[in-house]
Amino acid sequence: MPQPHKQKKHILVVDDDPAFAHALKISIEMEHLEATIASNGKAAQSLITTENYDLVISDIRMPEVNGIELLHFIKSTKPIPVVLMTGFTDLAETKEAYSLGADDFLPKPFKRDELLRIIKKHCNAPGATSTPIDEWMVDGDFCRISIEDFVAGKDIPYEIYIRLSSNRYIKISHSGEDLAMERIRAYKSKEIFYLYLKKEDFKKYLGLNLLLTNAIKKTNLVNKTKKLNFLKHTGEVILENLYVNDLDKEGFEGAKNVVETTVSLVSDEKDIFDILNILNNHADFLYAHSLGVSLYAVMIARELQWFSQNIQFKLSMGGLFHDIGKKEIDRSILEKSRKDLDSDELALYESHPIRGMQILTQMKSIPSDVIQIVMQHHENCAGFGFPTGIKKNKIHPLSRVVSVANEFCDVVIKNPSQPNPLLSPKDAVTQLVNLKSSLLDTDILIALANVFKVTTAFKKQSKGGKYAPHKA
Repeated sequence: MPQPHKQKKHILVVDDDPAFAHALKISIEMEHLEATIASNGKAAQSLITTENYDLVISDIRMPEVNGIELLHFIKSTKPIPVVLMTGFTDLAETKEAYSLGADDFLPKPFKRDELLRIIKKHCNAPGATSTPIDEWMVDGDFCRISIEDFVAGKDIPYEIYIRLSSNRYIKISHSGEDLAMERIRAYKSKEIFYLYLKKEDFKKYLGLNLLLTNAIKKTNLVNKTKKLNFLKHTGEVILENLYVNDLDKEGFEGAKNVVETTVSLVSDEKDIFDILNILNNHADFLYAHSLGVSLYAVMIARELQWFSQNIQFKLSMGGLFHDIGKKEIDRSILEKSRKDLDSDELALYESHPIRGMQILTQMKSIPSDVIQIVMQHHENCAGFGFPTGIKKNKIHPLSRVVSVANEFCDVVIKNPSQPNPLLSPKDAVTQLVNLKSSLLDTDILIALANVFKVTTAFKKQSKGGKYAPHKA
């Protein structure tokens, strides 16, 4: 018997660019579907009132009635899936559309396979699947970057995403699209401060893909649940122990993001994840101290205008691992104040930079600069540090930053060497200036003072509102 006629799915295309809308219509009809064009949101409203459609694909920016207004109209009148075409200029509108119930998004300009995915997904076309094809896009697969850290005017050779909610990311830019300064300012005015790259692209962005990708084998991956729980714990430790009212909130959030991203990246490898767990469990104060050194080292770097993501990542990683050698020292020794250590215990304690270097050297995923930070974080500019007693000109610049952050954290984060009430950050900076300015890099100490807006031991320069040491 003859089969009943199967009606084609009908898609409404809404775009005020006639050439683009016509091209989209042709692409849809090539899939044996029917397509109708509306030149703007107002025309689309009239068509939707009188006709039935299986899917609406609409631009956001249009005259008379825009895509957001059209979405609101459709969701309040008919249960039709709505897909919005979005791009860099539509970031804020995209988030609003998601909250209003947009069913999907297409980055504009989009590729043909992305259009076909949308059609199959929402029109039950051949090859459609009941499971959203982008369900794999979970928080752990992305790294966020402060929008200020993108290089204005330079092509970003990676796909760029925004985060709409937990485990919900959408692409808003193909690789190679330009991000100009006026766009950065526009996004910030709409309170959009972070963009996202896939983790593998972020490693390439940092220039660390060869180190961090080749070293990780499938058999050496960390259980995702364990890792997410540890990352949550890391964020809690940072907020509970490291944020103070004296800090610039935006600067703190930027540095916090770098540290959390560092922990997320390096803990993909089981050997490193196990070391972080040991730091967390070996002594109550050790992980909080390591996170503190990592965070403040990044804040110092940003104050020095070291905005390179690569440098900030290495500083964050160096701060995180600077005390890794302590994992091989008995907890009872670590919990003593330094002045209470006997000569053998002191020698053992002062061996932890070398122990740390040896541990990290065995891991191919650790950059050599980070190993130097770990080895040199107790050296000082006058040559009185340990383990080798080298002077300033032989100490790695990143090590000098971590050294200042380490000295600072020793007196503001609870630890055995500081049993008395902890110093406030401003008092801690003043103490470092008064007692250790000859041992620490002056420029880096100035940067730390500027992070906390310390004026006690510094005089204000005539320009820029920064502070510099008194000159004789």
